[in-house]
Amino acid sequence: MGARDIYMVDLSQYPLLASDSASNKPKGLSILRGMVANQKGKGIEGAHITVIDSSGAKTSLQTSSEGRYYITLKGNATYKVKADAKGYKSTTQTIRLPQSALGTYSMEQNFELEKD
Repeated sequence: MGARDIYMVDLSQYPLLASDSASNKPKGLSILRGMVANQKGKGIEGAHITVIDSSGAKTSLQTSSEGRYYITLKGNATYKVKADAKGYKSTTQTIRLPQSALGTYSMEQNFELEKD
């Protein structure tokens, strides 16, 4: 209890496991990844990342024990990404996430948080 949790993810809108991968490659998906760190460059575990798309829909996640995050989003779109953690000032950046015609585009965006 508490050491291992089970999660369920609905991938019905994403043809990631298509049987004919040549013709059914996932299109329009991009990866946003990075790190949330303090001013000394040390990753902040459990920092909150909130991603808001142009329609106002929000997606939230937390950083790993090393302060890293990873999220798959629709490419060719603009997002507001907010990073915050307890004891730190939050920061928000507007990010234009491209997409690749050849595969999945991956972009790294790091955040540095100042102490309150």
